[in-house]
Amino acid sequence: MRRRKTRSEVPFRRLAAGLAVMLLLLVDFVHPTLYASYAYAAGSSDILGRSMRPGEATTATYTVYLPLVVRQPPQTSTVFGVQMYGELNSPAAALDLAQTAGVSWVRWPFYWGSIEPYDTTPEHYDWTATDASFAAAKAAGLNVIATMTSNPSWAATYTAGRLDRSGVGPFAEFIAAVVERYDGDGQDDAPGSPVVNYWEFYNEPDGGDPLRARYGGGYWGPYGADYAQMLCAVYPAAKAASPNAKIVLGGLAYDWFTEDSGPFVRAFLDDVLAAGGGHCLDAVAFHYYPPFESVWAPFGPGLSGKANYLRSKLNVYGLDNLPLLVTEAGYHSNADPTWPSTPEIQADYVVKLFTQTSASRIPIMIWFSWTDLADYWAANGLLDLNLQPKLAYSALTVARRKLGAASFQSRLSASETGSSDVEAYLFQSSFGPLYVIWVNGSGTRQVRLPGNSARVSGVVDETLLKVLDADDGVADDFITVIASLDPIYVDVTP
Repeated sequence: MRRRKTRSEVPFRRLAAGLAVMLLLLVDFVHPTLYASYAYAAGSSDILGRSMRPGEATTATYTVYLPLVVRQPPQTSTVFGVQMYGELNSPAAALDLAQTAGVSWVRWPFYWGSIEPYDTTPEHYDWTATDASFAAAKAAGLNVIATMTSNPSWAATYTAGRLDRSGVGPFAEFIAAVVERYDGDGQDDAPGSPVVNYWEFYNEPDGGDPLRARYGGGYWGPYGADYAQMLCAVYPAAKAASPNAKIVLGGLAYDWFTEDSGPFVRAFLDDVLAAGGGHCLDAVAFHYYPPFESVWAPFGPGLSGKANYLRSKLNVYGLDNLPLLVTEAGYHSNADPTWPSTPEIQADYVVKLFTQTSASRIPIMIWFSWTDLADYWAANGLLDLNLQPKLAYSALTVARRKLGAASFQSRLSASETGSSDVEAYLFQSSFGPLYVIWVNGSGTRQVRLPGNSARVSGVVDETLLKVLDADDGVADDFITVIASLDPIYVDVTP
């Protein structure tokens, strides 16, 4: 290798000239502004957090001061996910819209019964549908959380219940083959080597209603110890296939309990942990829906309250190191008689739930669901049945762009906001402080924030107004904004 000359060996002017030439060769340089274009891979995002299509270029503007100091771009949050059903390689999956919105994660049901309908060995499994779907997710730049479900009839009485007919051995064999096929290590991989690392074991396994279980609902609720045994059988099998595999406790409903005439068993989580299941996990998933907000309010606001409670539960068993995931959360846009809503209310909840998830230091939240479901009472989709984007889709796109390029700092106290009715969160972006604020209840509240000016915008990023320090009649390095039930973003100039 040729030795690089030191500064003492090169006249300063020649060194400076050489550096200038290098800069000109690398980028189009116009002092003091540097323009650079980048081609992005599918599913990636530009420096502002905007989702980029495959091969799309973006021009970003940066101020450069000599000597040139290269700064790390802000870390992009990947908390944003959606629940999808059906074949991911189908046009009905609308993966192009997911890319445009900046979706990072897809939660998708993984059907054991379709791959191994008869008790056999891995070389006879039918991977056709899953290979195609995972390949489509990879091409779209989407990460997958695969939810294990659909037990074959030879293995279990219930499609999402304990393995009472086969025992856990065949399931562990199946999981080992699954993880190996989708670990991307080049050995026994699916065509194209799609990678899936997160494996969630059943949807709402704390279900305890046998009638509901006959229609696919989780039915491990009365059998927490059996669930722990299953986890501790599949965990070593999965890790042997790939050390990157993440075993996730299936998303717990953990409310509307049987003692409240609901279908979910409160003791299930304790039973799993008491039987040692927590030591065979990499994460614990739970679900959250706003109608149950009052249940968790003593522990914190909204989704955060439930997260705080579950963390305290894990702490009792010495498992506070286990991360939490939210694999279902959402709200509907239709005027249901019991829970009336509108497209505007649904869009507000997109911002609220992803904000609370980020504030709870939870790395992934799955919005239920990507599209409206024809056989479901609630229109929870970000897209309607015709795959047309709703207002909530626009709200997700904006939240991904703004929150995805910012890091959470703190939740403001009542003394900082001036009212216990105000929920306010501070994030830090590369452009300065970013607040997300709303009022829990009716009416409006004035909130004072440090800064000289701010841009206030709504959930779909329309600029509501510009705010200056002196607008309230006092120049004191504070601005005043008006908060209401609808969340606002406040981009502050320090």
